[in-house]
This record gives sequence, C-alpha cells and structure tokens, in this order.
Amino acid sequence: MSEPTRQTTRLNQKWMFKMLLFLVFLAGLGVWAAADAFWIYPAQGRHHAEYALGQYLECLSKQGSLLASASVEDPQSTFAALEASGAKDTGGCDAYRYHWLLSLSRIERLSALTEKNKAAIAAAGGTDGVTTD
Repeated sequence: MSEPTRQTTRLNQKWMFKMLLFLVFLAGLGVWAAADAFWIYPAQGRHHAEYALGQYLECLSKQGSLLASASVEDPQSTFAALEASGAKDTGGCDAYRYHWLLSLSRIERLSALTEKNKAAIAAAGGTDGVTTD
C-alpha cells in the first residue's frame, strides 16, 4: 500500500484582509458603543435634567413660591408621590417637578440622591439649607 500524501494549503489573502477589516470595524463599533454608554448618554441626561430643573424653577418663580417649595429633600419619595398622584398630566409646577425628577432618575438612583441630601442636611446642622437673610 502506498503512503497517504499530506496536502497543505494556505489561507487566501483576500479572505484574510476581509476578516481583518471586519474585526477592525467591530472593534470600532464596540469602542463607540462604550463611549456612548459611559460618557455621551449620561452627559445628555445631565443636560436634560438641568433643563428640566430650569423649567421647574421658572414655574415656581412665576408663582412666587421659589424659596418656599423649591427644595426636594427626599427625591425618591417625592417622585413616587408625584407619580402616584398623576402629576405629570396636571400641567402645573408639579408636572415640571415630576419631569425633573424623572430625568434625574435616568442618570442616577434617586435613593442615592436622597442619602446625599440627608447627609448634607445633617452636616448643615439640620436645616434644609435655604436661608432668607
């Protein structure tokens, strides 16, 4: 019997180039997706939260109750109460407050904001930080 012959081949250069190009494209897409997820989208969310806060404060200013009711010491429970009362459909300052807290909830946990506020209030000596001097 004759010995089996071993046959060797090489990868086609065109195929290798296409696979390398595809790999570079996928890596670029992954980098872009990570940048969008970790930097671009949160920055847009912060910008929108600032805009919503401006709308809310402008509404309070028009009502003349800016210093009296602008503070939100417990964002988590305030948001839950506004959501339960259907404030987003009222069209008043509560709707602006709801939309501001909603935009904040998309970029940061409201429970974490509540804890930060409680710590700041405790550090300020138990006041809500609003002075009328």
